[in-house]
Order: sequence, then C-alpha cells, then structure tokens
Amino acid sequence: NTILRPAMGEHSLLLVDEDDHQRTRRLLMPAFNGAALRGYAALVGELARAEVDRWPIGPTFRAMPRMQAITLEVILRVVFGVSDEARLRRLRPLVARLVDVGPTIMLGLFYPGLQRYRPWRSYLTAKSKVDELLYAQIAERRGQTDLADRTDVLSRLLTTGGADAEPLSDAELRDQLVTLLLAGHETTATALSWTLHELARHPDVQRDAARAADDGDDEYLGAVVKEAMRLRPVISQV
Repeated sequence: NTILRPAMGEHSLLLVDEDDHQRTRRLLMPAFNGAALRGYAALVGELARAEVDRWPIGPTFRAMPRMQAITLEVILRVVFGVSDEARLRRLRPLVARLVDVGPTIMLGLFYPGLQRYRPWRSYLTAKSKVDELLYAQIAERRGQTDLADRTDVLSRLLTTGGADAEPLSDAELRDQLVTLLLAGHETTATALSWTLHELARHPDVQRDAARAADDGDDEYLGAVVKEAMRLRPVISQV
C-alpha cells in the first residue's frame, strides 16, 4: 500500500502497522458500527433521491458518472460533515480531481522532479486546496459543543479516544478522511453501476428489488448488491 502514501497520508489506516494500526482501527470503529451506519441512512437516502430526481426519463445515459456524483455527495456530507453550501461548491470539483488518480499520478508523486509538471503539479495543487478546506472543517468542528448530537463521521471521530487511546490528531483525522474518500468513492460507484447493469439483465430481480425498496426490505436489497459484487468484483486482486 506504500504507493498510496502521497495521497492518503502517512497516518492512513491502510498504511500503518501493528500498534499504530490497532489504535487507529479502535478509534475508527465506533463511527462504523451498526447503530452509526443506521444513523447515516436517512441522509444517504435523501441525497440519492435528490440525484435521481435530476435524471432524464426516456433518454439513455451513462450510470457511472451519476453513481460517482451520489457517492461524492455522500462522502462530503456524511463523512466530512460539510453542510455549508459555499464550502461544498469549493470542495466538489477539487475532491473530484483528487479521486481521479491513476498509477501514473501515484508513481510520479514519488519523484519530486516530476512534480513541477502537469499532471502531477495540478494534482498536488488540488490536494493542497482540499487539505486546506479539510483542516478548516476539522478546526471548525472541534469548536462545536454539540458533537455528541451530530451524526457525521468526522464528528464521531472527534469524540473517540480515552484512557486506552489518544484521540486522533488533526493530521490523523485528515488522513483517515482522505482514505475513506479514496477507498469509498470510485469503488462504491463502480459496485452500484454494475448492480444496475445486472438488474437490467434480470427484469424479474429488478421487479423484486423495486418491491423490496418500496417495502423497506433491506435484507433483499443487501443480497442483490452482494450478488452483483460477487459477479462483478470491484477489486479482483485479493
């Protein structure tokens, strides 16, 4: 995972080992237990409905960019906890640039001489601006007195720690947020796109899935997504 360090940061859960990994994992887990995930459901549903309401009825369009739009908005609002529209307008294009990272960008970031040239220079510029906005979000959120009542991932991470583990520093929070962004944006969008593809190929399952959505049958919908991921693995080299 070392190739991910320039983008995710040295504190990323995917890069630390042994005691550091155990501490970080222990601090992150409360934000992703069952109760926490259920708490995110309403906002995720609201964001998904808002996106789908903008889709054209009749004309064919590509699913992948629309799934990317949904997952990006979910990460900005549910994970980063950004609700200020001005900050969202600044973050959306910058974060979209940050997640558009392939092997060429990743490898080039290890060679300082290349960083004076595009595309590495423009990528690092976007990364710097994202970091600036994230640190501002973290500082602002640390000053809030209602963290316990907030349900976004950042607020939950700010309340972790205790006698057995030091709370996450600002740098650690930044690295975990960017890790969640890079690990969850493209992968989730790809899995959702393939799920739509498979549903289109199986009209009977599509009808049952629509009925399950209307009835709130999360067990069936979960099985649909898992089967789509089994048929179309997002990451095959595991």
